[in-house]
Amino acid sequence: MKFYGKVISGKGKGKYFVGIEPYKLAFEKNLGYTPYLGTLNIKTGRDFWTHVEDYKVIEDFEYNNKKFYGVKYVPIVIKNRFGISIKGSIVAPKKTVHSKSVLEIISSLNLRKYLKLKNNDIITVELDI
Repeated sequence: MKFYGKVISGKGKGKYFVGIEPYKLAFEKNLGYTPYLGTLNIKTGRDFWTHVEDYKVIEDFEYNNKKFYGVKYVPIVIKNRFGISIKGSIVAPKKTVHSKSVLEIISSLNLRKYLKLKNNDIITVELDI
């Protein structure tokens, strides 16, 4: 499956959550990389997850006496308008402030810098299953 999304600003919370040890360790183990502390947010205009069946899940957990909610994720390849691409994953926390048409993407690098992205740029996203 291939689709397009428009780069938008996030709320700044991705950096915090990606850095929480149990999330970070699960991503390292299952994706093979340490995620950059932050997410790239894109608006797709549709609910991506209604079209995806083959995804993985990090279950709810407690850490430092606090409850954290699960996350589903799926590997992808992201490509900018210049044809530069990189592997990453779309992550969907159970608890989020985003609408269903906004996707959060993680990768080993700062995607905005690596892909030279700014708000309103259009990127191509393709499942990497």
